[in-house]
Amino acid sequence: MKDLITEPLVSIVMVNWNYQQFVTQAIDSVKHQTYTRWECVVVDNGSSDQSIEVIARAIEGDNRFRLLRLENNIGHFAGAMAALKHITGCLVAFLDADDYYFPQFLSSHVQVHISAIKPTAFTSSNTVMVDSDNTLISGGLQQFDAKDERFRKNLPKHPLLLASGVTPEYYDRLRNGTYFGGEDLGYWYWQHGSSNVLRRELLDILKPTTEGEIPFGGVDTYFLIPLSAITGATVMDVSLSAYRLHETNDWGRMPLFNGILAGNLDAYARNKLLKRLLITTLIEKAEILSATINPSYRYFRFLEIVFHHSGETVLLGRESPFSSDPIIDTLSKKMPFFVETFGMGSVFQEFRKMMPHETLCRVISRTYEGRKRWRVLFSVWKKEYISRLKAAGRRILFFRR
Repeated sequence: MKDLITEPLVSIVMVNWNYQQFVTQAIDSVKHQTYTRWECVVVDNGSSDQSIEVIARAIEGDNRFRLLRLENNIGHFAGAMAALKHITGCLVAFLDADDYYFPQFLSSHVQVHISAIKPTAFTSSNTVMVDSDNTLISGGLQQFDAKDERFRKNLPKHPLLLASGVTPEYYDRLRNGTYFGGEDLGYWYWQHGSSNVLRRELLDILKPTTEGEIPFGGVDTYFLIPLSAITGATVMDVSLSAYRLHETNDWGRMPLFNGILAGNLDAYARNKLLKRLLITTLIEKAEILSATINPSYRYFRFLEIVFHHSGETVLLGRESPFSSDPIIDTLSKKMPFFVETFGMGSVFQEFRKMMPHETLCRVISRTYEGRKRWRVLFSVWKKEYISRLKAAGRRILFFRR
């Protein structure tokens, strides 16, 4: 059957900024993959060290690599987005230039993508943590409990095909450690960016439409939360890559211990801005997303999960992204579509879960004019008043008991 079917092309995007001491190992780890149908775009994000020369030497003579040189550092996420127009694979992996793959990284992810019982928009494998000298710090960073009944095995006993580099014995090991997590779990149970392989189709739907400046932040922060809320995610309890911990890490600068957030406040602040861009994009693309998500009314549940699902809000307070004027303007422009598609009552009820009553009234005031504005506002105020009366009644009954 392999003679009749071509294996999927994996596009690897590697964003580098001043990592001349690490980027060669990252490139070499791609070269040494047991799965050979890949292409790699290395994006240099305006490095001021000798990165360009180091990258050029590392990829010389291998036409599977391309170097995309940017004049200025536009951030990791924007640099990765700049590479999307230069790749052609149906599977996309984002490898940080200071991390590296183990030889069976691509073959394992491809195998899971082509064999999964419940196909998902991305797969995520376990990782080990090393320092700048490749000394092992942590032997695995599992983010989920395999005994949790919400996770189910996601590979069949007998696959239709084995991907290049996968033996029957290795497949059995992979099968025993591969799980599906559903769309509504609502927490980060996968690994960081370099540990994931994503489906290209949904990336194109979710990527930002803005032509302005894109906030600094991570690819995983922007894409993985909404992707998991649409399709769920497939996680592999097999360590297939190394996450490097060093003094210039943008995110983790200390080992991950139980009960500790290893990120830093600057990274959380940047991701907060990126989250606002994400929510703005999800509202702007409401038509295509509501047509893509099945059933379409799950769009609001999807948006609610993205809204609530964020570690940085723990440190920076629970300020609602909907309190920002750009998001209010975007939502007010889309409100007629929401009302026409889902009905006024359902729309106001769903958005009330994500924003204060006062913010919803601001949206309505910008959406409608004249008498219609006051009719809609009166309807919202009436629903809010009745809802609060019912809540007060339930509290009174509780205390009487």
